[in-house]
Amino acid sequence: MRRILIGLLGSALLCAVAATAGASESKQLGEASKQAATNAKQSSTGSGQSASRLKRFTSADGRFSVLMPGTPTASTDQVTIGSGDSARTAPLYEFILTVGDGNVGYMVSYNDYPPDVDVGAAQAVLERGRNGAVGSKTLLTDTPVELNGVPGRSFTYRDTDGGTFAQREYFAGRRLYQLITFAAKGYTVTDLDAFMNSFTITDVSDMQEFDSAEGRFSILMPGVPKADSQQVALTNDTPARTATLYYFVVSQQNDNISYMVLYNDYPPDLANDAPEAVLQRARDGATEGKTLLTDTAVSLNGVPGRAYTYRDSDGTTFDVHQYLAGRRLYDVMVVTNKNYTAADRDAFMNSFVIK
Repeated sequence: MRRILIGLLGSALLCAVAATAGASESKQLGEASKQAATNAKQSSTGSGQSASRLKRFTSADGRFSVLMPGTPTASTDQVTIGSGDSARTAPLYEFILTVGDGNVGYMVSYNDYPPDVDVGAAQAVLERGRNGAVGSKTLLTDTPVELNGVPGRSFTYRDTDGGTFAQREYFAGRRLYQLITFAAKGYTVTDLDAFMNSFTITDVSDMQEFDSAEGRFSILMPGVPKADSQQVALTNDTPARTATLYYFVVSQQNDNISYMVLYNDYPPDLANDAPEAVLQRARDGATEGKTLLTDTAVSLNGVPGRAYTYRDSDGTTFDVHQYLAGRRLYDVMVVTNKNYTAADRDAFMNSFVIK
């Protein structure tokens, strides 16, 4: 069973990273799919499925948890990403459990894509993964899914010997998760729904509270932020009126994802307008020359605010919550470069508290 699933995941992974695949890579994908089918054929014999009690398995490094009918075996394989001079290897982390003499198997795997690999849109990655996994087998069902906002794909397929595969994939930021079950002909994965539906991405468990006494706020952040400050212009006068901007930043994946809290205090004569007008001007200044995607008025325990997203010409997305508490303007912001997703976005945004 282990050989079946490793071969299967290998083909899916190769296909998923082939965003710019040439003829040689396409041929490589076909060979990987053929090998997966061969492995399935060689392992489709044995006795009955043994019933096991489901229990929660959690991977701290993988940032996921799932119900499995036993304790899986963990292993790491190296997979090839790209081809030719640009080819490199990356680790594929696998957690495998087999029952019924190898006729029924469960697997969870994940791998991270290097920042310089242009994998493309999430559903395109997932569709390539599906195509690589299915290969010459018969696709039975296929539908896009999501898990708390994380895009995914759920599909089933059958090999020529009647072995059935069920697979779900989720693409969270630069990480591809794959859940797979296999049942040889005449066997059933009785815990399939419980296994698939119990999967949880647990990035939030890595969050820690950050408290700024001077900033008078607290928030959950995925690490200890770096603190800094700089002078910013508040007016177009010469000389311009300035204020000190304080900011706290946690960056991930080579600065392709950043979580930030910023604040500055307006002089009394520059904060006389209605809060909504001040917030709208702040929004207009931030989005000038960029594409405004969403915009709505919000509040935080009675403090007026604005929530909006915008994108620059390079595809970088800015997700901003702004609050005006008296003369202090807070910016709670997530910045993601093109093709990246901030898995902790909701936990970060929703945890902000003004003291």
